[in-house]
Amino acid sequence: MKKSKIFIILLCLVIVAVVGVHLLLTAQGLVGITMNWALRLDGLIIALFIVGGLIVMPSLAVDPEKFVLRFLVLTTLQLLGAFSIVAFLAYTKPVNVKALAFNVLCVYSVLLFAQSVLMIRLNKA
Repeated sequence: MKKSKIFIILLCLVIVAVVGVHLLLTAQGLVGITMNWALRLDGLIIALFIVGGLIVMPSLAVDPEKFVLRFLVLTTLQLLGAFSIVAFLAYTKPVNVKALAFNVLCVYSVLLFAQSVLMIRLNKA
């Protein structure tokens, strides 16, 4: 199987696992936000990472320079996307904006770390 297909499959599995754990913690009331907000924010983060995976997928194991360039562009766009979500939350001022922003950044950070590790390991192999 091609490395790009393996990357997308593994990325989707990681996304499902991380978002699943976040939703379980939300359902138990441990993260301080409602399930409605968690579903909305996790949906946006899922879209951010799936689109990002599709951006970097063609450069895996093809050309190291293209990979590095796409990796930097991907990380920048995802970071801007995550901070745009936080800025929108600050602008709309829901009741628990700090908890919402913290949850967005935590889920984003875990997924970014996992995505980076997957990309680097698959590119080296």
